[in-house]
Amino acid sequence: RRYGAILRLPAARVLYVSVFLEGALLFGIFPFLVPLFAERGLAGSTGGMAEAGLAVTFYALGGFVFAGLAPLMLGRMGQVRMIMLGGVFCALGLLGLAFAPAAWIGIGSCLVMGLGFYMVHSSIQTRVTEVAPGARGTAVALHAFSFFLGQSLGPVVMAGMRAALGPQMALAASAIGLVALAFWLA
Repeated sequence: RRYGAILRLPAARVLYVSVFLEGALLFGIFPFLVPLFAERGLAGSTGGMAEAGLAVTFYALGGFVFAGLAPLMLGRMGQVRMIMLGGVFCALGLLGLAFAPAAWIGIGSCLVMGLGFYMVHSSIQTRVTEVAPGARGTAVALHAFSFFLGQSLGPVVMAGMRAALGPQMALAASAIGLVALAFWLA
């Protein structure tokens, strides 16, 4: 009953759809980082494994950058503009991976992508905790379920897009989807 009550709230549905799409569009690339660096001729002696490892590391560092900048960003631009800018950063990171002329640019793009992700995702999380004050735990559980469902389906979708569009256009499609999602959510 509690799940049903939360899912009847329009704001909750927007947040759960958003976090599902965010997970699918952004996390679909991670299993394909090694082949991406190798296909682009940007892989070193490890065949792309070192570059992929650094890319994931720099993505995570984007979270630390966000943690340091969050109070300043929220104070200067507010949550709505931070969500929009976060979507743009995610897209720039994906496009950087897609079209980087050197591995270090693709790796650095993941820092930008990580910063953008946390700008959007933290805003969704904050709103989720407010959507059903009497059932916060259930609301957050639905958020986690939606996010991880999207995250788990993302690689399947990315594989299909890579097969149909090629790796660069698949990343570009995800980038467009993330910008559209951020602006819709904001």
